[in-house]
Amino acid sequence: MASRHNRPAVGYWYADSSDTVNESSNNIHCEAKWVDFDHRGDRLSKPIVGEALNRVHSIFYSLLREREWQLFVSHPTAISWVYLPADSVRVHARIEWPPSPEYGNPIIYVHPFAFEWNDEHLLKGLIHHELCHYILGADAGHGRSFQHMEQGWDDYFLYKQQATEFGRWLRRQKPIWRLECTTCDTVQYRSVRPKEGTACAKCCRRFNKGEWSAKFKFHIGGAPTGE
Repeated sequence: MASRHNRPAVGYWYADSSDTVNESSNNIHCEAKWVDFDHRGDRLSKPIVGEALNRVHSIFYSLLREREWQLFVSHPTAISWVYLPADSVRVHARIEWPPSPEYGNPIIYVHPFAFEWNDEHLLKGLIHHELCHYILGADAGHGRSFQHMEQGWDDYFLYKQQATEFGRWLRRQKPIWRLECTTCDTVQYRSVRPKEGTACAKCCRRFNKGEWSAKFKFHIGGAPTGE
């Protein structure tokens, strides 16, 4: 059965409407601001790190063994692993060429909610799909050579089943936006998609005399609602 996600519990502190700072006015303001990551990669979403990145690496090496791909790609650090925007519905993962100046490697984007799905075939299949693109190159697209390589994986049809369920689940969601300050660990939730530039007012007051500062911009991600 496909996973039914619930909104995670809010942390130890609830922010009120005065806890964000507006970049344009440098004054305390109640409107959250969003970094709108587009599909050209000129502004990038958060890199995958920590335990999630360890999972990516583990899946990467597992696929290399299963598909005997060691001659094509040897190490996961040859690729930059980045989260897709949490409100992405139609796209679950993608690869980007040419490398962006910020990363210097090809970039594989993976949907953050794929890491919470209760069947590992989804995440593994998304990574497998993008590694097929990586090995064959951008010009191959989804043509015959790509289809032959992807469908040659033993778990391909299990992955496609989970990808279909995942897509249906995403279309039913109304995302809750999670704003996290990496300086003081404050966490806030918004039901409306935030905009660009939100900073933690608590840290701006404490460390920058109440003035907006990019140093204290929130990391903005998504949290799924319950069905």
